[in-house]
Amino acid sequence: MLAIEAEQIPLLGNAASLTVWHVQIHGGKGQSHQKVVMLGLNEQGERSRPVERLATILRDLAPAHESLLPVERRAEWVRSLVPR
Repeated sequence: MLAIEAEQIPLLGNAASLTVWHVQIHGGKGQSHQKVVMLGLNEQGERSRPVERLATILRDLAPAHESLLPVERRAEWVRSLVPR
């Protein structure tokens, strides 16, 4: 399992977005290539490599074998974050 230290998380300002694209490239001779591309954007809408590096770290995380929070706490946490 990969641990993320606080120093590894870039300071991103107030807002950042990670966009995920499924790209298909078709060549002139019938070749086809598909790739998933992650592009990070800062709050000005410009490409942000720090956000993209964070996505790479997230991709390397392993799932937990058991939850760190009881079911009731998770439900409470989700209710507090998700707008109705």
